[in-house]
Amino acid sequence: MSKVGRYFQVGKAHIPLNRIQLDFRDRVTDKIQQQKYRFEEVPCGFCGADVGEELAGSDRYGLEFHVKVCRDCGGVYTSPRMNQESYNLFYNEEYRPLYVGAATAGSEFFLGQVKHGKEILQIVQQAQPGFNETSKVVWEVGCGAGGILQVFKSNGHRVLGVDLGEEYLEYGKTHYNLDLRSGTLLDLAKLPTPDLIIYSHVMEHILDLNAELLLLNQLAGPQTLLYIEVPGIKNIHKSYGGDIMTYFQNAHVWHFTLTSLRRVFERHGFELVEGDEFVKAVFKKRNETSTAVNLGSEKDSVIGYVMSVERNRWRYRYSPRFVYYKLKTQLKKLVS
Repeated sequence: MSKVGRYFQVGKAHIPLNRIQLDFRDRVTDKIQQQKYRFEEVPCGFCGADVGEELAGSDRYGLEFHVKVCRDCGGVYTSPRMNQESYNLFYNEEYRPLYVGAATAGSEFFLGQVKHGKEILQIVQQAQPGFNETSKVVWEVGCGAGGILQVFKSNGHRVLGVDLGEEYLEYGKTHYNLDLRSGTLLDLAKLPTPDLIIYSHVMEHILDLNAELLLLNQLAGPQTLLYIEVPGIKNIHKSYGGDIMTYFQNAHVWHFTLTSLRRVFERHGFELVEGDEFVKAVFKKRNETSTAVNLGSEKDSVIGYVMSVERNRWRYRYSPRFVYYKLKTQLKKLVS
């Protein structure tokens, strides 16, 4: 695989950054240089192979960031990456300000989550008609300020969210009386079985993907639905202006396609109900009569897609979707 030089430009940001983002990026850089944040090499989390070809060496903020493509299954992952202790500190101190451009949650962020929650509820209702007819137990892992859960709560469901970013949890607790707790899925292990578990832009952050899915299998019942939404690396031409460097960020340790997401879920006893390359997918536990799907390697497909998008990215930057994205981010930069 030939390397693209601009994928390795440490220090060069590929998205507009406001003053808050620049400050918090520098904080992350300082902690890395002072070895307060420590890194570890890891194998492919999709198939377990330990050999990968390097695709990128920096992220959209200009931070050093190493992305590999598995030589066996074609899964895309980050290695080396921060260890769990370092990530926990990063999520609590720098992640949201760096990613969102605001140090604390506000109404705009919460209402954005609410809008997203309405979309998720529609997808869940398509996967399970009648879902909204009776009150359900809904959990969200990585809930942020809880705007997604507010949608389900307003539809009569009993909701509970966990996250590691305490300042964002406080907004939903204070302003909307949501049951939001600092923690992870493990902290919910002793509670009654939920009807729906939501992971919206969270699974790409979880270091031990296989341990998380093993626990999910233990906590999910036969009728439990899992809504999984992650950034799709084969959706860059639609959502990121055709530029993979606006997609890569240091907080992401897995870079999914629908196939790689299915691969790891199939390994842990789940089956796909519906999904797309966005990636938005609904899973449920595989019943005794179903068998796991044998998914082949997508290495050539992934590399071919990335190289095609790189060759044609100039075409996407003038699309209405990307022009709107650029105007919105520039406006945020001016008012921050």
